[in-house]
Amino acid sequence: MERRSFIKFGGVFALAGTAAYAGFLEDHSKAFTFEKSDKAMNNLYGSAKAASSDKVTLTVPDIAENGAAVPVTVATDLKDAVMMTLFVEKNPYPLIAAWEIHEGTIPEFSTRIRMGKTSDVTLVVKTKDGKLHMAKQQVKVTVGGCGG
Repeated sequence: MERRSFIKFGGVFALAGTAAYAGFLEDHSKAFTFEKSDKAMNNLYGSAKAASSDKVTLTVPDIAENGAAVPVTVATDLKDAVMMTLFVEKNPYPLIAAWEIHEGTIPEFSTRIRMGKTSDVTLVVKTKDGKLHMAKQQVKVTVGGCGG
């Protein structure tokens, strides 16, 4: 292949890859705008239902003294995980985070989230076969974080 052709086709493939990635981000960004967790979940996963799993770990405090900075750690032992999402049911916008899991990635993340009031926090993990696994825990908020 001539250098000019290689550069021409390389540019086309790079542009196509960028467009596909932008489409991925666009699809996920809409889910962050829903005010109900079931609608956000439906936007991301369709009609698939999540089942509780001991291979999905959600670590949050039982009581958060400050809703403005609630520590959260999420992880999974599922080897074929492709996506993890975190929801806080009673937040104004319940979808808090979405992580795309690539092969070779250790699916464990820690962060701090805002919670406006006592609510269920749910971690959903999607596997390659499209199955959804979840862990859920209620966090009691004693001082408001989002809007309180």
